[in-house]
Amino acid sequence: MRWIRDYIVFEGDFPNRESAREFEQMYSKKEQVCIFALIKMMLFSNMLGNTVIKDAYEDGAACRI
Repeated sequence: MRWIRDYIVFEGDFPNRESAREFEQMYSKKEQVCIFALIKMMLFSNMLGNTVIKDAYEDGAACRI
């Protein structure tokens, strides 16, 4: 989905509104909310994982893998 790529790459700003318009036409408002929630949860999980395991291969690591 181009909309997801644009949202993540441009941090919520859409320089090309075409992908945003396509997204809005393809999915109902309820589906849009669910997709947006899923994206936000995936971003949060990624950031949390990066925080916890940030220095796993160096001395003084946050935790051992």
